[in-house]
Amino acid sequence: TRTTNDLKFTITAPAVNDMASNKLTSLINNASNKYIATVCNSKLINIYTESFINFTVNFPHNSTRQIPIIIPTNKQISDFENLFDRAYEIKVSQFDSKITNASAEQRLHEIQIELDEKVYKLYGLTKEEVEIVEKS
Repeated sequence: TRTTNDLKFTITAPAVNDMASNKLTSLINNASNKYIATVCNSKLINIYTESFINFTVNFPHNSTRQIPIIIPTNKQISDFENLFDRAYEIKVSQFDSKITNASAEQRLHEIQIELDEKVYKLYGLTKEEVEIVEKS
């Protein structure tokens, strides 16, 4: 399983990629790349993809297309993009040596918790379902 090699989604500028690279692009205006990347980096989506789509380290294009993305409201887009921007700024500060690695990891962990809570709400999980995901 992917327990030590969780999926990570990033936003990149147009580039030359090898054939193993996956790219998600929104076909609607209501789901920005930041929104998609943020939702896909949640614990729920990682557990979902591992349990129902593909549990191997190799994650092909057809697997990526099966990730269920909720069409967000404008408020949800704003909330998730804010999380993305905060995490991005932490990583920039870390790479620029403005904060320590330990500080960056702690702050990113706090954002991850906030992200997971927002995704549970977005997908309408009950308290019992959240507990199942958290125990996974």
